[in-house]
Amino acid sequence: MADLPKVVILLITYKRTDYALRTIRSIKEHLDYPDLYWVVGDDGSGEEHQQALLEAIGDPNCVLSDARQRAGTGYNRNQGLKHAFARTPYVLHVEDDWELSEPLDLRPAVEVLVTHTDVGMVRLGYIEEGHLARTVSLCGRLWWELDKRSGHTNIFAGHPHLLHRRFHEGYKYYPEGWLPGATEDGLAYWVTQIDGPKVLYPLWRPWGIWHHIGTVKAEEFLDDAGRWR
Repeated sequence: MADLPKVVILLITYKRTDYALRTIRSIKEHLDYPDLYWVVGDDGSGEEHQQALLEAIGDPNCVLSDARQRAGTGYNRNQGLKHAFARTPYVLHVEDDWELSEPLDLRPAVEVLVTHTDVGMVRLGYIEEGHLARTVSLCGRLWWELDKRSGHTNIFAGHPHLLHRRFHEGYKYYPEGWLPGATEDGLAYWVTQIDGPKVLYPLWRPWGIWHHIGTVKAEEFLDDAGRWR
């Protein structure tokens, strides 16, 4: 495509500074796309964490979405998406413990979202055993069109993905006020129940180039009452 749209990298984070820095550095090293901007969606981790991430990104145009009241992962994600969608409908959604290990050209994924308006998301993380799909040829490349009603419940949430705003307009946004795992499950449930945009998985790029490096789960930052510590 001659005219590529702007893409915002939305980094969702809370306190896991070392993981987040690895995620940022891997994206800056391996992601290939000509017009990228950053939004950091942080759920009130504090100035030290935020400043470390902003310095690693090194972009004066980076936007910090800071949920100072620690309102939870659903609110944090939705606020980050709000800031991202104010700049472009194309968002690369990445949590702070996913490392990109090899070069990834984002252009084909953007092109398919631009060209095929019935597609809402390109999945870039893992594919779990048992998930069903059919092979389709779009924009001169092969993809899996994922069956929304099969496989792991988190197949449409959590992992890195490139989406168009129509995905959330079609399937709703993240539920707010829920624990982290339930927040992702809630979105995944809506995706299975609503007739909305398609989700694709690329067959043209190396398998498993995004690695889940985190061993500290978000739930470990919660107290016995389910509030952020």
